Amino acid sequence: MSEDDTTRKQEENIRSFLDEHGQEGLYVLIFRNLIYRFVIQELKSPPESDDGDFVSIFRQGDPETIQSLKNDIRERSEHWARDLVSGLKDDGELDGLFELEGGQDLEVDSDRFQHAIHEKFIEWHEDSDDIVQEVREEYDF
Repeated sequence: MSEDDTTRKQEENIRSFLDEHGQEGLYVLIFRNLIYRFVIQELKSPPESDDGDFVSIFRQGDPETIQSLKNDIRERSEHWARDLVSGLKDDGELDGLFELEGGQDLEVDSDRFQHAIHEKFIEWHEDSDDIVQEVREEYDF
């Protein structure tokens, strides 16, 4: 597959996703993946109060427990992402970030997109310690 074919296929996939889920769905997907990765990384790291005895469930846990934890975090990340997107939507930050020009090319206002995401992630990051702690306590690690 040529680079042009790959690009065309990617644009078709994005258009199809936008047709089915809308721009809001795309933002939820982006935030969910970022939040999920962040939480997993934080859980793999020892807590700040660790006295050297931290053992990650990801290294010592059984595969079923690990998969259950990942699924739970993915679901929670979806919820947190929807909250973030709702805030962006309420602030009017989502308007016109993605436009399909004449049904052909997908144009992205990348500066506005990065700014909107950055601002909401700053807000979200303030609560992220509580989110990670909530998961640590529920799974007892």
